[in-house]
Amino acid sequence: MLYNSKLLLVLTLLCTLFYSCAEEDVEQKIEEELDIELPTLSIQEIDYFRGVDTLEVDLGDYSSDIINIDDIYFTLDSKLLESTYANENGKHQVIFDSKQLADGMYNISATVKFSSDETLEGNEISKELMVDIDNFLPSIFVESGYSNSLDNKYENINGDWVARTETYDYLISYIVVDENLNPVSEFFTEDGSGINETIELPKSVKGQEFKLIKFESRMIESFAGFEGSEPLWDYIRDYRNIGIEEFPSQGEGIELNIFRRSGARLKSGEKTVVVAISKSFERHFGYSTAFDLSADDSYDYISSTRSELDITAISEAGLNSVRSYPVPITSGEKGIIVSLDMINDGDTVFIEESDLKESTKVNLSCENLRLAYEYQGIKIVGAELYFTGVESGDLKEYRIFDYINVDNSKLTYVSLKEIQGPIINSTRVNYSGFISEIKSLDESFKEPYKTDSFDYSVSDDEIILNPYAHDINKENVYNTIVYSLERPVEGKTEFYFGIGVSTERNHKLTLPKNLVLDGISEIQNGKFSDFFTNEITGFSLASSSSKNDLIGVFEINSYRVYAQFDNNGNPIVGESNNKNVVEYEAKQLASVQNEEQFINASYSLMQKHEHERKK
Repeated sequence: MLYNSKLLLVLTLLCTLFYSCAEEDVEQKIEEELDIELPTLSIQEIDYFRGVDTLEVDLGDYSSDIINIDDIYFTLDSKLLESTYANENGKHQVIFDSKQLADGMYNISATVKFSSDETLEGNEISKELMVDIDNFLPSIFVESGYSNSLDNKYENINGDWVARTETYDYLISYIVVDENLNPVSEFFTEDGSGINETIELPKSVKGQEFKLIKFESRMIESFAGFEGSEPLWDYIRDYRNIGIEEFPSQGEGIELNIFRRSGARLKSGEKTVVVAISKSFERHFGYSTAFDLSADDSYDYISSTRSELDITAISEAGLNSVRSYPVPITSGEKGIIVSLDMINDGDTVFIEESDLKESTKVNLSCENLRLAYEYQGIKIVGAELYFTGVESGDLKEYRIFDYINVDNSKLTYVSLKEIQGPIINSTRVNYSGFISEIKSLDESFKEPYKTDSFDYSVSDDEIILNPYAHDINKENVYNTIVYSLERPVEGKTEFYFGIGVSTERNHKLTLPKNLVLDGISEIQNGKFSDFFTNEITGFSLASSSSKNDLIGVFEINSYRVYAQFDNNGNPIVGESNNKNVVEYEAKQLASVQNEEQFINASYSLMQKHEHERKK
């Protein structure tokens, strides 16, 4: 028994020791499992993908002796993207060709797949990554035959539009450069066959901001009359211009179509509306050449077939208002206004004398005062207030008439207030205007910015325009620097050389005084080889909240400031130069079509200015 008891004790101690060790081993093994560090995913930040890019992937301090990295890959909407994973000297890299995706922003998923002999919580980790694919510039498109479309020329002579006989030799060339003016593309020249180019960005090109440089040359030969059957050449004008326009490499549906008129896409569809005005009373009504006028015994009919406002396109263009052309009907102090935009296609609005109402008179110190109303979220800027001809100091007396087909209680007022400087060489040397809206004529319209409000500098090498200080909420501001170059007249050939740079963002703008580009001397048979050897005569600065003509579009809360400066950067002020005005008017005579008209008009012009000189 004693022997057995001792044996049992030893066995008990051995078992206790054995099971104690086993438990410690299990606890240690569990502890080791919990201490296995899994990878964490961090990808090198990159502004944009261009061509084949190699991305560094940081997986943190994971247990590399236990965990194997099998793959790192990208997916878009659960679709696998082509890429190659490599582990070079302990660095995890993914080689990705971005050209498998179109330009734009994408939210892709980066996934690390791993494995281990040990039991792990999972075998992959993922992270969402917003990437910018940027391989191509917006297309450069010039419609075929554009050069030929410039053959028609009209000038206003004594109030009449007269066709001028001219011949053209017109060329345009382009090159894309980066923000430091380093070439990104070759030169493209449009000779009437059109251009449609999509430029692939070279891998070596840095940044996403680019400039399109346009070289434009026009040779215009114009004659004013005849000697027998032979034309008398009045002048030959040699135009050479360089335009530098900034644009980003990407944008929402951007197509770089230089010649699309600003605002041309604001209207769509057509409708025909008619205003019938009774003949039963003495009245005056206004209509433009875009209207057709007919009549019967009882009514005059103003018919207009016009484009309907495309409210969606107006909003997309960033405009808050557009100008409308209503029909005003007055009789003495009474009157009424008809909005054509508020008439449905095919409808006729009949106006009787009983529809006319007494006008309201107001005294204001503003110009181009107009009524406005809201339609589908867009302000329709329409009828201009009538100036009665009565002035008192800075105040002018206006008459206000009501609309017949608009809720007049919701009318507001829109006005352009402006500052205009003198005219020199037939050009206004400075101008500032601001269009604003008020609900009541008891309020004040916003004053225009001062014409000397530009922040600029001039050096031997460049002209710099700093951001323009405005106080309106406007995403885009269109700033411009332009200067002219003087080349003496050769025989009957006059030279007009100029260069300008523009931007749609309110940031620093720089225009070099000498543009150095490889190949510039070869384009267009060397027309720009000696361009910068001519002397700069002066430059102009402009800042505007809209590309559109302010008077034509009447965009609310829009402004334009323009000023001219001499070669040293001093603002140009002064009176009109009569000699240059005479020269300008003489050139207008070039549109008369026979020798007799030309001689008579020239004689009248000489008499007029001789009389002015003696005074």
